[in-house]
Amino acid sequence: SRKPCTFAMRAQFQFPDCFVPAMNSDDLLLSEASLVLSHNAATGYIRRASATSYGASLTRAYSKNQVGTAYDQLNNGARALDLRPRLLSNGTVIFQHDSINIFVSFETLISDAVRWCTDNANDEELVLLLPSHFAYQTSDYNDDGGEGGNSMVSAMSRIYQKYGINYLHC
Repeated sequence: SRKPCTFAMRAQFQFPDCFVPAMNSDDLLLSEASLVLSHNAATGYIRRASATSYGASLTRAYSKNQVGTAYDQLNNGARALDLRPRLLSNGTVIFQHDSINIFVSFETLISDAVRWCTDNANDEELVLLLPSHFAYQTSDYNDDGGEGGNSMVSAMSRIYQKYGINYLHC
């Protein structure tokens, strides 16, 4: 049984319980399905206290598209997470919203999403993770998945593999 959705979240949905009614999945193609997408999902991890100046606080406030962790967003009805990763020079993947770094690790967000899927395993929910708008701290990286393991795809793939997530690079 799902947690009830909050009043603030309910206002964003057409359905009173924040969840889309069940669809006949036997006849529905994924290309025909409508899913609630959490645009720039990692911005939910931005906290007001994380900025060190008024200007930085204001910039972060306008960069924030979502409320709550990936777990919270999925619990409130999202079934697709728009991810905007940034690969740091040390190989760590965090997130970004244009020029604003979001200092939550890719692994933390993935772990939160996997925890939600585990907690809701009986519901047979499809959750899409949609990374795009790749950004790099240095120009030494690329997306070719090369043997050096320095690409964004390689860095994300290691985390997907750790959590048993199938990854299809398109």
